[in-house]
Amino acid sequence: MAGKQKVAMANKMLMDALPLYGASSDEGQVLLDCMKKLGKLAQPGDVSQSGQINGLQQAMLKQLQAGQQQKQMAAPQGGAPGGAPPPIPAAAA
Repeated sequence: MAGKQKVAMANKMLMDALPLYGASSDEGQVLLDCMKKLGKLAQPGDVSQSGQINGLQQAMLKQLQAGQQQKQMAAPQGGAPGGAPPPIPAAAA
């Protein structure tokens, strides 16, 4: 059931995006094709309003977590000041 809900939500998102492109544009034609294929698995009405809210909350939480991970990865990891590579030790004579 959870898979059907996700597919129905994806189909609804495509329906919402269609007017932004226009049904006659190349992009709109791709969206219509995708909607037709996804419609064989689930219809937007297959998801209750509470199911949609839960799905959106989960998606928002995942986005927030991904953003935090990206911030952590982008933060400097220590090392030499100014982001320069650490100095190379002098060779022993």
